[in-house]
This record gives sequence, structure tokens and C-alpha cells, in this order.
Amino acid sequence: MAIDRCICSDIRFDEVREIANEKGFETVKELQEHKICANNCKLCVRYIEEMLKTGQVSFRVVMPNS
Repeated sequence: MAIDRCICSDIRFDEVREIANEKGFETVKELQEHKICANNCKLCVRYIEEMLKTGQVSFRVVMPNS
């Protein structure tokens, strides 16, 4: 399973990265202030922080054994 989007804002991380690059945004706070993503449940914040650092737009989720 991969995480590749902000579910609440219905936007993929590759789209967020493109917007951040175009606007010169460097922080999640800037993206939030402009209502791009991470404004509701905020579960994507750690992924967006990593995306802003590395450019990675898809993250593997490791599920614990049941």
C-alpha cells in the first residue's frame, strides 16, 4: 500500500510538489495557509514534510502483523 495524496484536500503529493515549486513554498505551514493541503485531519503532514525535503511523492506503508 502506498500513500501518495492528501485525502482531505483530494490532491496528490506530486501536484502539491509542483505547486510548492511554482510558488516557492518550503513549509507545510505555507501550503496550509494557502489552503493547498493538510488543513483537515493532518495525517499527511509528515509525508508532505518528507516530500518537501526529498521530492519523494509516494510512501510505502508497512502494516503491522495482525
